[in-house]
Amino acid sequence: MKIAVIGIGYVGFSNAVLFAKSNEVVLFDIDKSKIEKVNNATMPFELPSEENDLLDKETIKRLYATDDKVKAYTNTDVVIISVSTDSLGEGQPLNTTNVESVISDAKQFAPNAVIVIRSTIPIGFTKRMNEKYNCDNIIFVPEFLRENKALYDTIHPTRVVVGDTGAVGQRITELFKKAYENCDVPFAQTSSSEAEAVKLFSNTYLAMRVAFFNELDTYALENDMDSKAIITGLGYDPRIGDGYNNPSLGYGGYCLPKDSQQLAVIYSQIPSVLIKNIIESNKLRKEYMAQKIMDSCSGAIGFYRLTAKANSDSFRASAVVDVIKIIKSQGREVLIYEPLIKQDDNLGVFYDDLQAFANASGIIVANRITPEIEEFKQKIFSRDCFNRD
Repeated sequence: MKIAVIGIGYVGFSNAVLFAKSNEVVLFDIDKSKIEKVNNATMPFELPSEENDLLDKETIKRLYATDDKVKAYTNTDVVIISVSTDSLGEGQPLNTTNVESVISDAKQFAPNAVIVIRSTIPIGFTKRMNEKYNCDNIIFVPEFLRENKALYDTIHPTRVVVGDTGAVGQRITELFKKAYENCDVPFAQTSSSEAEAVKLFSNTYLAMRVAFFNELDTYALENDMDSKAIITGLGYDPRIGDGYNNPSLGYGGYCLPKDSQQLAVIYSQIPSVLIKNIIESNKLRKEYMAQKIMDSCSGAIGFYRLTAKANSDSFRASAVVDVIKIIKSQGREVLIYEPLIKQDDNLGVFYDDLQAFANASGIIVANRITPEIEEFKQKIFSRDCFNRD
């Protein structure tokens, strides 16, 4: 079977690696540097070391990438869409322009191919696309990938939800089952709208957990209590568990802010207070943390890393960046150690030498503590209780 994966990001590349073991896979992107790297059998982006260990080098050698639509789509059986759907802002729907453009290309160059959307989309989007093109071969299969574990979570998924209950959905279910024939993976076939809802409600629930434990931590901080002791006690209850319970500056990253905002848009005409208040809780947490940080230091405030998570290279919707902006708006001096960025005058003064950064900082704010900064523990301000995401 020939599979065209559109978009060489974490989702697209991970899916290409998954299916290339038993299928012909071609990747399409407009980024020539990513294309060149794939065709040279090298990674198109940096992966954490443990993720690199999962890569099958022979599988990567079989991958082919192009920016030529004819080469990508010709004789293709399945088109997997993994392009971005960014938020247009609070109260606005997701920007599905990129997905719609790919669907249009697929219909032009591979009209008989099954189109599998793995990008996050609004509820009802897939149904509207099938109606627009008068077809039934556009389906939604949500991905549930952690930002710094994309390859692992693709190879070892918690579940596969196929958003089509008919013959097309069954065909795609069999494609995934073959890819996971040696894994015990639960499968579900639902309507497209139900699959879209699974994706949005899943990430919004995780955002709610982060917000809950952050508010717990705020209470503990205000009352001179040990957050870790309280959270550990809660986590012994198996109904609560210990996932997404590590206090932070706020939730951020690719999915949680975008998906919770999208769900809030959908709920605009539905009786609800919880969904909207998850977002408000996250805003309040970042404002509270910014004030606590400023109260803790009269000198230069240093920020160790800007990424949304440890072992990540993403700054998109990072709570750290939002906290910096609040502090900068109060006229405070901000210093930043972030090896992945040379300089951004809107955020602060960047350092590429960790020791020099630590010496110049009156306080070092770390959303997540790593062994790299443990020697500066006397200066560190962090709400990280468990040294993990």
